Amino acid sequence: MMNWFKNLFKNKGQKTRTKPQPRTASVPKANLDSSMKNVVLNSSMQFRFEKGDMTDDSPMEATRDVYATKDVENPGVYHVSIKNPEDDTYVMAPKAMKIAKNEGVKITLEGLPENDPDNRWNSDFSDYGIQFSMNARSTFTGQPGVANLLLKDRDVLITYQ
Repeated sequence: MMNWFKNLFKNKGQKTRTKPQPRTASVPKANLDSSMKNVVLNSSMQFRFEKGDMTDDSPMEATRDVYATKDVENPGVYHVSIKNPEDDTYVMAPKAMKIAKNEGVKITLEGLPENDPDNRWNSDFSDYGIQFSMNARSTFTGQPGVANLLLKDRDVLITYQ
C-alpha cells in the first residue's frame, strides 16, 4: 500500500490533509500526444480538494468516465466531459479546451476563454482545466490512469483514478 494512502486514513480526524503526490517513475509514454483523437479514463475512485484541503468525504468510490474528444472541425480543440456510466448522465457537460502543456507522461488542457479565436461556442471555459497522467495500468490500456480536474473559479481539484 502506498505511504500517502496509509497516512490519509491515519490522519482521518484532522481537518487539513494535503494532496497526495502522484508516482511517476517508469511510467510509459503511451498515447498522450497531440495526434490522439480521443482519451477516456474509466474511474472508480475520486478525491476532492477544496482550497488545497481534502474534503471529509474523500476518497470516495464513484464510477465516472472522463472524456477528452477531439473537435471534428478544429483538431486543436478537445471537448472534455465527465459522465456517470451507470445512467449515462453528464456529471460535467462538455467544455472546450486546448492542450496547454505536453510532458510526455502527462498532458494538460485548459479551457478556452470566450475571446479565443477557436471558441465558436460563445461561452467562457477558462475556469476549467484538466491534466491526464499515465500510470502503470496505462501500459495495458493505452489510456491515462489519472485525471485531475481543476475548477479554478471554485479552487477545487478533483482527482479521478
